[in-house]
Amino acid sequence: NELAISVNPYTGEIIGQRNMKKDFMSVVLDIHLHLMLGEAGKQIVRWNVLIFFVMCITGLVLWWPKQKRFFKQAVSIKWRAKSWKRLNWDLHSVLGFYALGVLLIISLTGIFWVFDTAKNMVSFATGSPVWQAPKVKSAPGSLKKEAPLDEAYAYAKSSHPGARQVFITLPKDSIEPIRVLFRYPYTIIRKQTTLWFDQYSLADLRTDAYQNYTRYEKVSRSIYDFHTGRIRALGIGSKIIYFLASLFAASLPVTGFLIWWGRNKKKKPTLSNECTEKRTGQSAVTTTA
Repeated sequence: NELAISVNPYTGEIIGQRNMKKDFMSVVLDIHLHLMLGEAGKQIVRWNVLIFFVMCITGLVLWWPKQKRFFKQAVSIKWRAKSWKRLNWDLHSVLGFYALGVLLIISLTGIFWVFDTAKNMVSFATGSPVWQAPKVKSAPGSLKKEAPLDEAYAYAKSSHPGARQVFITLPKDSIEPIRVLFRYPYTIIRKQTTLWFDQYSLADLRTDAYQNYTRYEKVSRSIYDFHTGRIRALGIGSKIIYFLASLFAASLPVTGFLIWWGRNKKKKPTLSNECTEKRTGQSAVTTTA
């Protein structure tokens, strides 16, 4: 099992740990990304993100008022509507309109993550290559240091000071490097510097500093915060906005189903009614003649 361990930086005391396989938020994340169905769930979520984006666009087209004088009516809910169908329609269209901006951001950032085509489009637009995870390896056989984590952290801290958060990833096998990630205060574009060290010699294998971000990396480092509502410029307000938009989005399938169900429940004219209408029409024509 993978563990996330929190350590007091002054005393070295372990102050907390999380089992990343069974932790509640990890389970929620697995449901969000894979529906807890592995690769099959990943594909379901992948294509549903695209469908969700298309539905947002088509919903906007259907909602858009044809004349400006109807705009005020289109953005307000008629709570005193005589028909429940009318109220349900307003709940679907009006709440969908107010949530649309955030839902488009969520769907677009999700599309960026799951489709390589989206990454290539951003790469083309920014004129910089798609970022690839570095393939760096330790060289087994060298004399291993006694305290490699301490030395790697001390070196990284001295060369890249000012970090607010530090993440150290231990090697999973004999060839993986030690990874030290420093995260700095930021507003929109995530500022982080990552260093990879040989687990034996502690040679600096690679350093990716935020000061050297390409235009593509600036976009990709902003995707997570825009997807989850961690927009630091807005503080807790961004979380509240995203929460309300997500709540509205959760109601749309319900109100949308009721709209569809209500339309299918319309009474169709019976055969006797149709015959009566035809006879009435014929007699009216005869009288006129």
